[in-house]
Amino acid sequence: MRRKGMERGCIIALCLLLAGGMGFLCGRSPLHKTEQIRQILQKESYFAPDTAALDEASAQGIARAVNDDYTQYMTPEQMQALSEQLYKKETIGLGMEWIVQEDCYYVTEVQDASPAQIAGIVRGDKIRRIDGKPVSQDMRMPALEQGQRLILEVEHGGQTRQQPVFAAEIAPMEDVQGEQLTDTVYYLRLRTFAQQGMEQQVQQIVTALPPHSHLILDLRSNPGGRMDAALAVAGLFVPRQTPLLTICYAQERKQTYINAQDGVWQGEKVAVLIDGQSASAAEILAGILQDYQKATLFGQTSYGKGTVQQIHTLKDGSGLRVTCAVYELPHGRRLAQQGGIVPDVQTQASPLPGWAVDRQQDATLQQALAWIQQAQ
Repeated sequence: MRRKGMERGCIIALCLLLAGGMGFLCGRSPLHKTEQIRQILQKESYFAPDTAALDEASAQGIARAVNDDYTQYMTPEQMQALSEQLYKKETIGLGMEWIVQEDCYYVTEVQDASPAQIAGIVRGDKIRRIDGKPVSQDMRMPALEQGQRLILEVEHGGQTRQQPVFAAEIAPMEDVQGEQLTDTVYYLRLRTFAQQGMEQQVQQIVTALPPHSHLILDLRSNPGGRMDAALAVAGLFVPRQTPLLTICYAQERKQTYINAQDGVWQGEKVAVLIDGQSASAAEILAGILQDYQKATLFGQTSYGKGTVQQIHTLKDGSGLRVTCAVYELPHGRRLAQQGGIVPDVQTQASPLPGWAVDRQQDATLQQALAWIQQAQ
């Protein structure tokens, strides 16, 4: 009896193994198609890719299969570029900021002593061609090597010239850029919330302003970045223990962030400038200040990105950006469902962000200045 029982057990185990194998063949096992395709390609394809190439393509495809624009696979090179942006590592480049337009790069900023400045490129120039290739919206500046020579077709004041420029080691553009507009009005542009330490820079500037100052905070075309940086900047304008943001995860799990610092703003009016490209962390900051009536918002409705991402580093240095939550602003707004932040004072959009043109031509900035100068 014992022998028959053991035989019966072996038969059952064998059946389970066969059932598992049949499940794989019948498509019940995860990623079964991927494995079948890999085997077919490696055995039969005349142009069979190697295993590494297949692995890379699979990673990209799996990330794209998620129904979310912000879930993204990143190559080791892209992860390295992100690290350099976050930690201000020097990189090889030309030292200028531009906006991609339909048929050119419009130069909005040029770093001091950069290759671009040495070549005579200034703010407002239009780059029409790079090494003879016409610039288009789909074109991206190629990765550059130290000393690499590019020929830029530069339009300046209606005239065009062929301008050689040599790539060199440069520091990333600073996220925080400020200037005194009048005796009482300080202008502060936040390009992104990416760089480590940018929130401390903002705190130093805000703390140093005289008591009767007004502040214009420009978040236009700010794509976001670090949520903790946005919350730290928001905390400068509201009291300690103020709820700032609630993160809503799967399975109804929530986490509310409370301001852990004392508000340091001692000035008067605060104007925040936003547009359709103000996104993510920029919207968090603008939304918090609007909800607590600590600022008046000028511009156009923001982008409407109300989700939170985490970045996972994989073993080969590549990475996966994953949407892990949505967020609620203090008064319960969820931008992921309700759309972007509507400014208190809406202004007409222009082809270029206001900070890319002359101050006098910046209609949104001028409206904010007019509001500040109104009698209290």
